[in-house]
Amino acid sequence: MIINPDSLKLIDFEYILDRKRITEKLESYLSSSNIVYFFAPIGFGKTVTMNYYKTLKNNVIWFELESKDNNGINLFSSLFKMFSKFNDNKKRIIVFDNFDFINNKERLDEFVNLVNKFTKNFKYVFLSRKKMPSCFSSFIAKNMIKLIDSKDLSFNENEINEFYLKSEINLSKNQIRKLMDSTKGWSAMLSIFLMCLKLQLTSDFESIFLSNEYVNDFIYKNIWIKLDIDMRRFLIILSLFDEIEINQCKEITGEKNSQALLESVMSSQNDGFYRLNPIMHNFLISRQKDFSNEEICEVYRKAAFWYEKNNFNLEAAKYYRKAKDFNNEIKNLEKVCSKKIGFRNLATVEEYIRNLPQETVKNNYTLCASMAFICIIYYKINEAGKWYENLLLIRDELIKKINRIYKCENDEKNKVDKIIKYNHILEDIEKKINYIFFNMPYFSNKDIMERFNTIVENKQIYNNKTIDNISITSNFPSIIKGTRDLSDIWINYENNDEGHEELIYNVFEDYGAGLCNIAYAEIDYEKDHINKCIAKLTSEIIACKGKTHIDILFVGYVLFAKSMIANGCINEAKMYLKKLKELINEKEAYYFIKNFEAIYARFNLLNGEIKEANTWLLNYTDNNEKRFNLLYMYQYFTKARVDIANGEYTKANAFLQIVYKLNCEYNHTFGISECCILQAIALFNSNDEKSAFEKIEESLKLMQNFNYVRIFVDEGEPLYKVLNQYIKSKNIDKELNENYIRNILIRIKEFGALYPKYLKPLDEISGVHLTKSEIQILSLISNGMSNLEISEYLNIKKDTVKFHTKNIYSKLNAKNRVQAIKVAKNIRIIK
Repeated sequence: MIINPDSLKLIDFEYILDRKRITEKLESYLSSSNIVYFFAPIGFGKTVTMNYYKTLKNNVIWFELESKDNNGINLFSSLFKMFSKFNDNKKRIIVFDNFDFINNKERLDEFVNLVNKFTKNFKYVFLSRKKMPSCFSSFIAKNMIKLIDSKDLSFNENEINEFYLKSEINLSKNQIRKLMDSTKGWSAMLSIFLMCLKLQLTSDFESIFLSNEYVNDFIYKNIWIKLDIDMRRFLIILSLFDEIEINQCKEITGEKNSQALLESVMSSQNDGFYRLNPIMHNFLISRQKDFSNEEICEVYRKAAFWYEKNNFNLEAAKYYRKAKDFNNEIKNLEKVCSKKIGFRNLATVEEYIRNLPQETVKNNYTLCASMAFICIIYYKINEAGKWYENLLLIRDELIKKINRIYKCENDEKNKVDKIIKYNHILEDIEKKINYIFFNMPYFSNKDIMERFNTIVENKQIYNNKTIDNISITSNFPSIIKGTRDLSDIWINYENNDEGHEELIYNVFEDYGAGLCNIAYAEIDYEKDHINKCIAKLTSEIIACKGKTHIDILFVGYVLFAKSMIANGCINEAKMYLKKLKELINEKEAYYFIKNFEAIYARFNLLNGEIKEANTWLLNYTDNNEKRFNLLYMYQYFTKARVDIANGEYTKANAFLQIVYKLNCEYNHTFGISECCILQAIALFNSNDEKSAFEKIEESLKLMQNFNYVRIFVDEGEPLYKVLNQYIKSKNIDKELNENYIRNILIRIKEFGALYPKYLKPLDEISGVHLTKSEIQILSLISNGMSNLEISEYLNIKKDTVKFHTKNIYSKLNAKNRVQAIKVAKNIRIIK
C-alpha cells in the first residue's frame, strides 16, 4: 500500500477536463452518503477524475493498494492506528485506489469493519475495476453507499466538445459523433486522440482512427505493461471474438472468475454478451501475434464446442471453420440446414457452404439440397437446377447401394441393419427432393399435383417441412401466391373439395390442418366473394386454432383482416392484427415479423397515415435490394406502394420494373399482375397514359382467366382513375371482357369511397395545393435564397416573389419562412 503516491502529481492537467457533471454527482453523493464506489473498466478515468476532485479539496488522503496487500496482516492495524490519531474533528475523505487488487475475503471483511469503526468524520471512496464485493451489501442495506460506474464516467458529446475546445481543437458535430461512436466516451482514448490532433501526429482527423500507432503505444505503455501475463492472455483470447458470454468465456479461458475479469475490461450488453471497446479491440488484435496458430485454433475449437453444445450450430460452424476443423464444420452445417435457417442467415449459410471443398458439398445431400433452395431464393434458377440434378444423382447412387446390399450381403442381421439405416437416409433425401421440386419455378403446378399423387401412391409421408422455419407459405401472408402462384390448383376448388383435403392431409399430415379451407377462403376473397370468405375463415380459425400450424393461421388472420377492410371495418381489422401479433409472440414465430410490419404499413396507407408508412420504410433496408430475395417479395410490393404514396412515381416504376422481371422469370402470374397494376398507377401519375394503359391491360388479361377482382379493387381510387380513363379511351383489347372490367370499376369506386386517402400524397390529403411557381419559389426559399436572389434567379420582379410568398404562407398557415419550410417538408411538398 502506498500513501499519497507521487504518481498522482504526474498527471498532465492540460489534458484533464473540469468535469462538472461528475464532480457535482460525487459531491452530492459524499454529502448524503458515507461511501462512493467507483466501478469501471481500465481507462475510464476513475483515478484521474478522483485526483482532479482531490485538487479542489484539502482533506483527501489517498491509499494506492497493491496485490501484496491481500497478505498484509499488519495493513489494517496500521490503518486503525492512523485513523485513531485523527481526533481533531476535521472531515476527511479516504480514497482507496486499485481496490480491485483486494480479493482476500478476510481483507475485504476488514475494510467493512474499518468503515463501520470510523464513520463520524470520514467519507470513503473506492476505485475499482471490479463490481462491489458481496460483503458491502450491509452498506447498501443501511443506505451508506453510492455507485459511480462507466456510464457516469463516459464522456458525452458536450463534454467531448469542451475537452477538445480547451486545447483549441474545434470539431464539427459529425466529428464529435464519430469520436463518440468510436470511443464510447472512453476518456483514455479521447485523451490520446486529442494529443494526436494537437501535436499533429496524424495528417487529418480521419487518419487518427486508422491503425493509430500512438493509440497502440499509449495503451501498451499505460495499460498493457501493467497487466500480469494471465490477464494479457485473457484479453488476447477475448479479442478473437466480437462478443462473448460469461459461461462461454469460462469454458474457453478456464478462468473461474470470468465475470469479474470481463466487467473490468469489457462493456456489458443487455443481451448477456460482453463486447470490447473498438479501439481496445484493435490494439489487442495487434497483440494476437503473441499466440501461435495452434493456440488460436485451439481457442476457436473450444468456442465452437461451446456453441455446438448449446445448439448454436451456425456459430459452431463458423468457429470450427476458423479452427480449420472442416469435418465438425460440415456436421454443424448439416444440423443448421436440416433444422432451422433463419431468413437473415441464408446468405451466411451459403457463404460457409461455398467455402467448403465443392466435391464434399456435392456428395452431401443435406448441403446440396440447401444450396438448391438458397439458389431458388436468390433467383439463381440455373444453378438451383444443377444442385437439384446432383441431389437426384445422390439418391440414385444410394438406391444402387441398397440393391447391392440386398444381393451381396450374406450376414442377414448385418444386411437388415444396413438396409434400415440407408432407407432412413433415402427417405430424408426424398423429402428434400420433393421440397426443392415444389419450389422449383420451371416445374408447373400440374407437375406438382402429379408429384403429390405419386407421394400418396407410394405411401411416402412428406410430413411437415424440410427446413424447419421455411414453411409451405414461405412466411407470406398467402397460400395461393407465396413463392409460387398456385391459383390454377385452387381456383376450381368447389369441384374438387374432398380430393384436395385428402391429398393435403396425406402429404403434410397435421401440418396441413386448415390449409385447404384457408386456401379456398383466399380464392373467395380474390373473386370478391367476401362473405363466403369470412364464413370459411371464422369456422376455420375457431375450429382449428388449437391444432392449426402458425404458418397457416398467419394467412388466415391476415385474410380475415383484409376482409374486414373490404367491408369498411378497418378498426376491427387492426384488432385482428393485434391478436395475430400476440399469437406470433406466443408461438415465438418471429420469422413473420418483417412481413407483419409490411402488412401494417399497407394498412396505414389505407388511412392516409403516410408518416407511419414512411417510418416502416426507414427500417426497410436497401440491402434487401443489393441481392433480391424471393422471400422479401411482399416487402418489395409494400415499398413500391409507399413510394407511390410519397409521389415518387419514377422511382416506384423503375423499382417495379425490376420486380416485374423477377416475377416473369419465375412465372408468378399474380406477382406479374400486381407489378403491372402498381406500375400503371405510377405511370398514369407521371402523365404517361399510353404505358399505363399497356400495363393495366396486361394485368387484366392475366387475372381475367381466374375471374380475380380484389387485386384491382384493393388499389382503390388511384387505380379507378387509370381504369376509368382506359375504358373511356375505347381502345380496350378484344380479348378482354368489358363486363369483367366494368364490374371491377364499380367495386373499385366503392372501395375508393371507403378509403379516399389511399396512396395519395400528403399535400392532397392535407388539402394544400400550391401552383408550380409557388413550389419552385418555396424550394428556393428552403435552399436559403433571399427574395432578391430568387427574383434574379427566376428573372422575375421582386414584388412577384413577395406575392407568391404571401400566397404560400397563407396556404400553409405559416407566419414566416421557417414555419413554411417545416410544414412543406412535413406534407412532402418539398424534400
